[in-house]
Amino acid sequence: RLVSELRQAAAADPALDVCWAEGRSLSYETNTPYAPFVDLFEDYFDLLPGDADALQVRQLKQRLETLMPGQGEAMSAFLATMLDLHLEPDDAERVEYLQPPQLRGMIFGAISALIEQHVAGQPLVLYLDDLHWADPTSLELLNSLLPLVNSTPLLIITAFRPRRQEPSWAYHEATERDYHYRYQAISLNPLDQDHSRQLVASLLEVEDLPEQVRQSILDKSEGNPFFVEEIIRSLLDAELIVRQDGHWQARQEIRQITIPDTLVGVINARLDRLDENCRQITQAAAVLGRDFSFQLLADVIERTPESLESMMVDLQRREIVREKSRFPRRTYTFKHALTQQAAYGSILLSNRRELHRRAAESLLISDPELAGEIGRHWLEARQPGKAMPYLVQAGDQAAHTYATAEAIDYYGKALELKANVGDFSAIRRGYEGLGSALVFANRIPEALETYQALLALAEDEGDVAAQISALNKLASTAALRMGQFQEADQYLARADKLSAQYQDQTGLAETSLIRCQMCTAQADFEGVVNHMSELATVGERLGSKEYMTMGLEHVASSLMYLTRFKKAQEAGDKALRLAREIGDREHEAGLLAMTLSLLAIINGDFETAKANLEEGIQIADKIGALAPRVFGSWIQGELAGWQGEYGLSLSCNQKALDLALPVEQFMPFMVVPPLGSLGTAYLNISEQFRDEVTKFHQHALRLLESPAGTMLGGAAWADLGFCALRLNDLELAGDVFQKGLNNPSLFILLERPRLLSGSALLALDRGQLDEATRLAAEAHTFAQEKQIRHLLPLTHLTQGKVFAAHGDDGAALSAYEQSEAEAQVLEMRPLIWQAQLAAAAVLEAAGRVEDAGAKRAQAREVIREIGGLLDDENLRQAYLQSMSKVTA
Repeated sequence: RLVSELRQAAAADPALDVCWAEGRSLSYETNTPYAPFVDLFEDYFDLLPGDADALQVRQLKQRLETLMPGQGEAMSAFLATMLDLHLEPDDAERVEYLQPPQLRGMIFGAISALIEQHVAGQPLVLYLDDLHWADPTSLELLNSLLPLVNSTPLLIITAFRPRRQEPSWAYHEATERDYHYRYQAISLNPLDQDHSRQLVASLLEVEDLPEQVRQSILDKSEGNPFFVEEIIRSLLDAELIVRQDGHWQARQEIRQITIPDTLVGVINARLDRLDENCRQITQAAAVLGRDFSFQLLADVIERTPESLESMMVDLQRREIVREKSRFPRRTYTFKHALTQQAAYGSILLSNRRELHRRAAESLLISDPELAGEIGRHWLEARQPGKAMPYLVQAGDQAAHTYATAEAIDYYGKALELKANVGDFSAIRRGYEGLGSALVFANRIPEALETYQALLALAEDEGDVAAQISALNKLASTAALRMGQFQEADQYLARADKLSAQYQDQTGLAETSLIRCQMCTAQADFEGVVNHMSELATVGERLGSKEYMTMGLEHVASSLMYLTRFKKAQEAGDKALRLAREIGDREHEAGLLAMTLSLLAIINGDFETAKANLEEGIQIADKIGALAPRVFGSWIQGELAGWQGEYGLSLSCNQKALDLALPVEQFMPFMVVPPLGSLGTAYLNISEQFRDEVTKFHQHALRLLESPAGTMLGGAAWADLGFCALRLNDLELAGDVFQKGLNNPSLFILLERPRLLSGSALLALDRGQLDEATRLAAEAHTFAQEKQIRHLLPLTHLTQGKVFAAHGDDGAALSAYEQSEAEAQVLEMRPLIWQAQLAAAAVLEAAGRVEDAGAKRAQAREVIREIGGLLDDENLRQAYLQSMSKVTA
């Protein structure tokens, strides 16, 4: 009532131009992801529930494009997913490859961006009613929007019961703590006697109302205004107060009225006065929920819409229900949740079950995607066998939108019914879904118990495929989440034996994939090649080009990590052809943005690498595939840094970091490479950004302490080591170079020339000339033999510095010239000027002053060229000022 008055006052004020958006939580939607926001945004975008999904998506796109030109197409996929609208293939690509945390992040981000854009032109009120019934995901989304109130004309209003055990109370406490300077909590206390009397007088202008009746109303209602309203409504229903000659008058019988002691009692008394038809309709509507559609109600009570019309008018007149919308689908809502609950409680159990059965069957025809609702109705109809598949489906839907808590609850409810279900496939799906959700929630012991329970049940049922599935998932969880590789091997051995015995090719493929993941985590690339080759072979036997593509992609990347580049290229090209043939955009993006672009870089073909990266990232951005976006952007940043395009390097690596940070808890290895590269880029610009370098590199070092963070440590350790050398932290440099050379990681071989070169330069700084000579020679030999062409300029530069330290000017100059020439071909500008300055120093020491001056001038020209590539004026000035000291 207070919110309604506020809204009316705002609408009546000509000075205010406020948009008002409302959403409500319902008692049976506590596990339905985004439920109040779905209600809110359907209203905000004027989406009509009866329209086809395609029409609603089109309207969503048009409205978004109007609000956010150029962004409507991309954003609509995320909002449509939240609204549970079916997407056409082109739009579906944007979400189907996203991992749950990414999808949730994109949905949250899209809503936040939408609100920011809206309030830039018009103040906005978001009102969420009955928040005590909100699902966990909606509360998380609400929390994510709170920072907007600091910078935008946004008012968030929430209404909820003050129950400390409800999640809404935790929201209240957190908001009151963190936003106390903006948050106003209004507690609605019972009315006192004077205000209660005033309310009765306002609602019931009866001149001859007996005082004992008035006092009885006040006593029974105990200051609850809704109680007061219902008592008065009950007097009107009983015709104890009637309209005569334009005035309300009390009949004599009112003195004998007995008012029930409770609000529910008053409501029940009102419901009892309904005629039989209206009471049956009210009860059927209560089964459907607080909000219900006219057509679904007609289906459930098996009446024609025409026969239902007059009775709905009567229920509205009596203020039992209110019309919520009329076009294109008429919907109603009970005036109060207690009214719906009282009506539901008044139904005989047998009738209640029958109504729930009819509701489930009607929804199966009209809204089959409402799996949670259908499952609820079958459950209340005491038909667990029919309820379970829909509860599992609701769990799948919740898991897909990262509503993990809701998914766990749905799967749990489904599995409680397993004793009454004959369909073991549904039970298996429930266990697998629950285990996966628990793993994602990092509730590992519970996940292991779930998979063990599935294994035991599958053994009792004699279901071999389910046994293999359970064993594989136990292995994956034990190895990749707990680091228990030996125990995981035992599970996989049992799975292998069963797969071979019963020729379960699908189980064998899953086992191969898990073994591959375990080998990758331990940098066992030979093992990866073996297992993924087996997966590709299984794919051929099954006729599955998906398995073949997946297997060949992993084979290509692993062969690359093993420095077997020719075979890696062959496997990668074949995988790319297959991916394009079957429309596998995720693996196409991964191959282009990672493996094939790295192979091109290693081969010194930077232009092909850039083209692959651009195409791969474009695909990945469209479909939201995280790994190609993160690693592709990072590789772009690395390549830009090698060519002296430091501004581009910063932006690409920042993009990679921003994408990776939301999954840091689960996949820290994704965050490590861009952290290393960002620190390097800032230091290459100027030492005045030392604080930035330290921030990024300390973050990387923390992550590199865990096994899950070291998977891509090779590149980061090289970045950290060279920066530590520049900053004269020799102890840190030695530590990270050694870790890079000795700790298993994907890039342990690809980065070996760089790590050895850094170690050689460190040995020089420590005066260990023989050690420096050995390390520099090993770095160059490795790069030369393996044909890691993009690192040859660095190894020649390092050798030149070692030769110069030995006083061998001729060998030093030859190495510097070789480094400069190789870097020129690849346009690796930083190495060009470093080789030129190093040569100038040797020439100057040898008395060849004119030649030294020419080399120094060339170096200055390259440095100016690099400075000209920096669009940011502050960065350019910082770089040129820093380089002026180097070239002085």
